[in-house]
Parts: sequence; C-alpha cells; structure tokens
Amino acid sequence: MQPWLLANVRVRLAAALGLAALCVAGCGGSQSPGGTSLTAQIEAAQRNPDPQARARNLIILGYKQYQAQDSLGARETYRLAHKAAQEIQDAGVRAIELAKLAEGYARMKSPVDAKAVVREALPVIGQASEPFLKVTAYTALAKVMGLADDTAEGAALLRDAEGVVDQMPQNDDPIQLQQRVDSLISIAEGYYSLERKENGQALFTRIEQMIEAMPTPRSRADALAALGAAQSRLRIPEAEATFTAAVEAARQIDDLNNRAHALAEIAMKMPGRDQANALLDEAEKVASQVGDPGLRNEVQAKIRKARR
Repeated sequence: MQPWLLANVRVRLAAALGLAALCVAGCGGSQSPGGTSLTAQIEAAQRNPDPQARARNLIILGYKQYQAQDSLGARETYRLAHKAAQEIQDAGVRAIELAKLAEGYARMKSPVDAKAVVREALPVIGQASEPFLKVTAYTALAKVMGLADDTAEGAALLRDAEGVVDQMPQNDDPIQLQQRVDSLISIAEGYYSLERKENGQALFTRIEQMIEAMPTPRSRADALAALGAAQSRLRIPEAEATFTAAVEAARQIDDLNNRAHALAEIAMKMPGRDQANALLDEAEKVASQVGDPGLRNEVQAKIRKARR
C-alpha cells in the first residue's frame, strides 16, 4: 500500500472542511493584503463556476463583512452562499457546506438562521453515500448547535454520527481503519466542545482499544498520531505518551520508505517544534536508506516541507 493512500483520508477531510474557524482568528478588515476590496472579492467569487468553491468563498467573505460591521452586506452575501451550496450535486459535500453556512450565521449571532440551515442540512446528510462525509457533516452541525447554545441538540447530532461509525465496515483495511479512527476523534472533540468530556473520553478509550487490535505497525502509528494530535488540541496530558507510542510503532515498520513517511506524518502532528524537528531528523536518516530514487526523493521532499 502506498503511503499517500492513508494521507488521502485526511486530505479529503481538509478539503471538505476548509477554514474551520471561518477566519475568526483574524480576517483583517475590508480589504485583502493586496488591497482588493471586499466588494471586488465577492464579485469575483460569484463568477466561480464550482458551486462548492463559490459557496465556501462567499461564506468566508460574508463573515469578513460582518467583522467590518456591514451586517446587511453580510446577510446578502450569505444568501448568495446559500444558493451556491444548494447547487452542489454531492449530498455529503452539500451538507458540509450548509453546515459551514450555519456556522457563519451562528458566529454572526443569528441563531434562528443558523438553526434553519441546520434543519435543511439534516435530510441532505441522509442522502449522502459516504459514511465519512456523513460523520463530518453531523459533527459540523453539532458544532453549530453548540455555538447556538443548544448543546442538547448538538449532543444528539454527535450520537447520530456515532451511529454512522457503527455502520462503517469493520475490517482491517488500513484506509477504512483510519476513517473510523478519524471519525471517532472528530466526534470526541465535538463532545469536548459541548462540555461533555465524559462522552469524549469514552470515545478516546474506544479508539485506544481499536488501535491495540490493529494488525500493522503503520496503522497503529497513523492512528496514534491522530489521537495524540487531538489530545494535544484539547490539552489532555496523555498526548505526550500517545505521541511516544506512535513513534515506537513507526520504528517497528520494516519497509524503510513506509517508516520514513510514518515518522514524518507523526512529526507534522506534534505541537512542539523542537520535538517535531528531531523526529524529522530521524525520518531523514531513514529516508536516505530508501533504495528507489523516486521514492527516496518523494519522502525527502515531504520531510523538508514539514520542517518548521
């Protein structure tokens, strides 16, 4: 199995979720760094033929308008974003974009609009074919309900997401294993965001049990790295031990190319710069021993890109 296959699981999730905080950490006023006005950016976004990209860009730009105290303009931009989201053919992706729109409304202190979009998104999730996207949509909607001060409904949505995970194929396929782990992690983080830490911790325990039963050190290393990253984000003390276990699992991988990729993936998830770079040094030494020049160049480029 090529290492990029496992990485593709999270690449797809990142593509679906995009800017998780809708620029809340700093959108920076009414102009872009290059000086383009928000009006011009919105006009350009409307010309994008891809409805998903159009919806996502308009959601982000509408929130920028709100931050610039243009509430009326923001609502008009969100109306355009809503229309674009409804044009998305893939039901799973459409549900996720509707969830991001609802999140924007919630962050703009419009809980009525946020909940209305949530109600629209729920039957769309039922039309989705991929369980992983269903889980992503449910967890995104649960986040919205938390922002709208309805934690009970948010928790109910997370339970729906757990039900989807229970229906995922229960086998040793490495990609499906990682999808189950990543799904449970996102649900656990959702519970923590709703101040239901007991539910989240129960899922982390379930994940740890799953990892113990995984058949290969690469699967264990990837899953432990994902778990450690989540624990770190939530400031859970066990994160350091989880990362240590991930590194130990990666060192057990016989294939040098696979081992180098696994070590690099773990380093990319570590919160500490020095610790991450030290692990990348180890990955570099392993990569230098990879016999195939093409594979060696690929993993070395990945390591260089991962350095901080």
